[in-house]
Amino acid sequence: MSLDPDKLNSLRELVELFSSNTSQYKSVDYDESNVRVDFIDKYN
Repeated sequence: MSLDPDKLNSLRELVELFSSNTSQYKSVDYDESNVRVDFIDKYN
Protein backbone atom coordinates (compact mmCIF):
# COMPACT_ATOMS: atom_id res chain seq x y z
CA MET A 1 0.00 0.00 0.00
CA SER A 2 1.34 3.44 -0.85
CA LEU A 3 0.04 6.84 0.09
CA ASP A 4 -0.58 9.64 -2.33
CA PRO A 5 2.38 12.05 -2.04
CA ASP A 6 0.07 14.99 -1.34
CA LYS A 7 -1.69 13.08 1.44
CA LEU A 8 1.64 12.04 2.89
CA ASN A 9 2.85 15.63 2.89
CA SER A 10 -0.39 16.75 4.56
CA LEU A 11 0.08 14.10 7.21
CA ARG A 12 3.64 15.27 7.86
CA GLU A 13 2.42 18.84 8.29
CA LEU A 14 -0.18 17.70 10.80
CA VAL A 15 2.45 15.79 12.76
CA GLU A 16 4.64 18.90 12.86
CA LEU A 17 1.70 21.00 13.98
CA PHE A 18 0.92 18.57 16.78
CA SER A 19 4.54 18.38 17.86
CA SER A 20 4.83 22.13 18.16
CA ASN A 21 1.61 22.51 20.18
CA THR A 22 1.49 19.38 22.31
CA SER A 23 0.64 21.11 25.57
CA GLN A 24 -2.39 22.81 24.01
CA TYR A 25 -3.66 19.54 22.56
CA LYS A 26 -3.28 17.74 25.88
CA SER A 27 -5.19 20.42 27.73
CA VAL A 28 -8.56 19.53 29.24
CA ASP A 29 -10.04 22.45 27.30
CA TYR A 30 -9.09 20.88 24.00
CA ASP A 31 -12.00 18.59 23.16
CA GLU A 32 -13.10 16.26 20.37
CA SER A 33 -14.57 19.02 18.22
CA ASN A 34 -11.23 20.84 18.32
CA VAL A 35 -9.44 17.68 17.24
CA ARG A 36 -11.83 17.26 14.36
CA VAL A 37 -11.36 20.83 13.12
CA ASP A 38 -7.60 20.92 13.63
CA PHE A 39 -6.70 17.45 12.39
CA ILE A 40 -9.31 15.04 11.14
CA ASP A 41 -11.19 17.32 8.75
CA LYS A 42 -7.92 18.55 7.22
CA TYR A 43 -6.85 15.03 6.34
CA ASN A 44 -10.07 14.00 4.60
